[in-house]
Amino acid sequence: MLVVTANWALADGTVHVGPPPGAVTNFFRELRRVAWRAGFRHDGRYRPLDSVQIVLAGDTFDGLSSLAWRGSLRPWHGGGRVQTVVEKIATAATRRSARFLAGLARLQRAGISVPRADRQGRPLPGTTCQAAVTVVCLIGDRDRMLDGPWLANLAGRYGIHVGHEWSSDTVVVRHGSEFDPLGGCPDDFPGSRSPTLAESLAIDLLVNFAWRLLDQGVPRPTAAAITRRLTAAAPLELPRHIATCPEPAIREAWCRSVHYWHSQASATVPEAAVEHAVVDALAVWLEPGDEEDRHRHSRDLAAVIAHLRPRVARRSADSRLFVLGHPPGIMSQESSSEGGGCVCLGPSLRHGQRLLGSEPMPATIAFPVAGSHRCSWLADGPSAVDRFRPVHVTTRGAREDEPGIIDAA
Repeated sequence: MLVVTANWALADGTVHVGPPPGAVTNFFRELRRVAWRAGFRHDGRYRPLDSVQIVLAGDTFDGLSSLAWRGSLRPWHGGGRVQTVVEKIATAATRRSARFLAGLARLQRAGISVPRADRQGRPLPGTTCQAAVTVVCLIGDRDRMLDGPWLANLAGRYGIHVGHEWSSDTVVVRHGSEFDPLGGCPDDFPGSRSPTLAESLAIDLLVNFAWRLLDQGVPRPTAAAITRRLTAAAPLELPRHIATCPEPAIREAWCRSVHYWHSQASATVPEAAVEHAVVDALAVWLEPGDEEDRHRHSRDLAAVIAHLRPRVARRSADSRLFVLGHPPGIMSQESSSEGGGCVCLGPSLRHGQRLLGSEPMPATIAFPVAGSHRCSWLADGPSAVDRFRPVHVTTRGAREDEPGIIDAA
């Protein structure tokens, strides 16, 4: 069985506290449930699983959401001082995520207990066997600055394999931030460079916003809940989330942070995989308010923003299913029973979503049968609204002049 999850964003706790308290518990509980259910085959007979492969499809950690970047240093500057900050963030993030990491380590040591089968192909009550578990952590755009000795040591400590892609004969798993014009190239690791738009927004907008909330006396748990929701959202949907917040002080802090980001991004222009000059247009887009009002403000705004939205494109010769952790699930709308499709685990657009409130477990899907494209969501508890949500597989393809996915070395 293959299980793919993404965007846990385990951070150092200064801007947000990571996934909701029950998310880790729910993940391991649902993992055991789906492993038991996967033993039932298409012919109705039960045969226990032999193994489970867990793939963390990027952004498992969040090295951007930290008040350590409140000064003049930025992760794209490079150098020894930046590396010291990165190590500080990484150490704190490891400490705060110890429960999640220890749970993965225990599974790899002991496996997952599943019922044995009797001679009639039925679960045998009171007897269990162990399905072996292997964990792979793929690098995303929010944790790529953590790649290096720290992540290698962490992988060795918890027995987790680290890479940029996981693949089999039927499925390829990547983070997929290369398909997001905000995210830049995931394999671009120069020591000193311009920020990507995503990095610029994460630090000079969201980190600044978190600092302003705390400076205004907003209780730390409330501020952390707000910034967690914004961090987990697609960047272009941030104004929609802010618009649902009734507190004028929070909206004012957001507007001030947008202005701050605009000044910083104008001084050091972020890289974007589009031909437009996007900083001014994006500053208008990020202001809270009605979306139609923003479009009326600038006739070209809609076109610019459309070019900034992720678009998965690849050559259609590869019939394998692609599972991408970064692109938003809103892209996965057209269902297809054919191979060569794509499932996206990034944040979906949900109309009317509240800024504060319960947050689900990070998106997780399971492929019970090896070689099959059939998969299902792992639900976030018995009351989750998405428990019966179908997994949509979007058909992909690209023109000859569009880049395809290139296998990582």
